Amino acid sequence: MSSPYTIRIFVPEGDPNGLRIIENMNWTGTGVAFPRDKWSSALKHGDIKKPGIYILWGYSNSAEDPRPRVYIGEGDYVPDRVESHLENKDFWGNAIVFTSDNLNKAYIRYIESMLISRAKKYKRCIVENGTEPSKPPMTASDCADADGFLAQMLRILPLVDLNVFEEPKAHVVAKSESVTPASVAAALSSVSSGASSAGPQDDELVIVVPCREEGFQKVFLGENCWYYVSIAPGKVGQIKWCAGYQVAPVSAVTYLAPVARLELFGEHGEYKVIFAQPATKLDRPIPFGAAKKGSIQGARYSTLSRLKSANDLGDI
Repeated sequence: MSSPYTIRIFVPEGDPNGLRIIENMNWTGTGVAFPRDKWSSALKHGDIKKPGIYILWGYSNSAEDPRPRVYIGEGDYVPDRVESHLENKDFWGNAIVFTSDNLNKAYIRYIESMLISRAKKYKRCIVENGTEPSKPPMTASDCADADGFLAQMLRILPLVDLNVFEEPKAHVVAKSESVTPASVAAALSSVSSGASSAGPQDDELVIVVPCREEGFQKVFLGENCWYYVSIAPGKVGQIKWCAGYQVAPVSAVTYLAPVARLELFGEHGEYKVIFAQPATKLDRPIPFGAAKKGSIQGARYSTLSRLKSANDLGDI
């Protein structure tokens, strides 16, 4: 069970989304969080003019991979590093800097390495760092001290809407006792053949997700999942299947997979859909056909019975 704790957030300009100074009574560190356009305000605070670790993050307009983009860095004098990124990194819109009088170069490099490693492990963001620095040689006691500082940072980051360093928690585990190779084959057979006979799985909910070619091959087929799906709260516990609509060059629903679980994954309530087994290709793709323009810009819901009888996307 996690222990309770208190965080003090000072908002010097009165804007809760602007400059924030973050402290903990039992911690020697300070966090300074700010949007990109408030860098000049952040620079006025002496806490930022020290050695430290900083995190920059922002979002791309990519429909293929809408995860936040994150860069983790360190510096002996943080302002010099942030100013350089104002000139050569356009993606970030927010930043947070952690400093302390007790941080030395080895501690800073250790924490930077640990943050990059965590971000890559949990795959909740696109890590913009070109390399993953190795941890510096340190004694066991120094590692323990650095880990303690890092633990306080990890308590603060969710308070500025940055959750990419934490393991995603399974929000819903689908009832998958009935998902066996035989049951999946039976369901897929009826969909692929266009059969209209009713089956026990006909009313099970299917979420249809649009996928561009690169992400479809890499994630839907390669990782047996799909990221960042917005799902209506009332549908979360009902979804049993995930169908992939290939936007291009096919413009058709081509694969179907049973869902094992959903994980709350995004910064704004999006989910990661994880398959119970690799997706299976439909013998009979369901084309866009006469569906209305814009019908599949986001996730849509259907049932297996609709997929069985569908002639085009509009029928789904």
